[in-house]
Amino acid sequence: MARASALATPYLLPYAAAVQPAPLWSGGRTVVLRVTPAAGITQDAIDEYHSVATAFGLLASTGALGPASPLQAAQIEWSKPRTSSGAIEWQFMVCHQDERAAVVLAQWFLTSHTTQPLRSLSIAAPGNGSAAVPLVHDPTLRDPYPPAGPTPFPIQRDPDPGPSASLYVRFARTLNADEQADVNGTMTTWASACSLGAFGVAPVTPSTHALQFGPVRFFNSEVEFDILRFRAHPAALNGLVNLCVALHFRMAPIDELRLD
Repeated sequence: MARASALATPYLLPYAAAVQPAPLWSGGRTVVLRVTPAAGITQDAIDEYHSVATAFGLLASTGALGPASPLQAAQIEWSKPRTSSGAIEWQFMVCHQDERAAVVLAQWFLTSHTTQPLRSLSIAAPGNGSAAVPLVHDPTLRDPYPPAGPTPFPIQRDPDPGPSASLYVRFARTLNADEQADVNGTMTTWASACSLGAFGVAPVTPSTHALQFGPVRFFNSEVEFDILRFRAHPAALNGLVNLCVALHFRMAPIDELRLD
């Protein structure tokens, strides 16, 4: 019998959600997402759900859903949707994320439920769907999201973020054009995911959250990124720190980070 999951969500999900207990997302494992639409499989449902699965995969690839292994987070891959026995399935392969990534994924489908209602979803290893147990509803849970991992560089961070935020990163060397494009894509992927509902604040529907952000600016070895309107869970900023740790290991060492 599967043991109770330690994972929980503050959202009262309008669909059944089950997650296989850890270890699931770490160690390069493969994870299967299985979604059953309430009204049967249609192309519109496939397209809508695939947009969520893709957005999740892109966010995970930045390292934001660490801190299991920030250097290897970018290795994640995901399949195209396939249908099986009335459900739609995706495989996420080479996973090196925090186990709470499952909560992010399960909650994110709230943004689809209004237009393409779900009956249920499960997140488990291939062929092991029966090992998934219900995701616990805990309305008192304030933070269900992956935490910020250890940083191998000095960091200054405002413990009480407000309606805007500013990120300053100083690398050990000047980034070349390709590296600047990588940093820009990584940071804007995180910001876009926040706007799409990755880090909701219960009980507010995640689709009502939004981020307005300025361009990523480069000055020699320094990078600045302004978040002009921050409407998401404060833990979303943990993801921003985590992706910087991933950049530190896979691109260039970071000498200093400030987030306030």
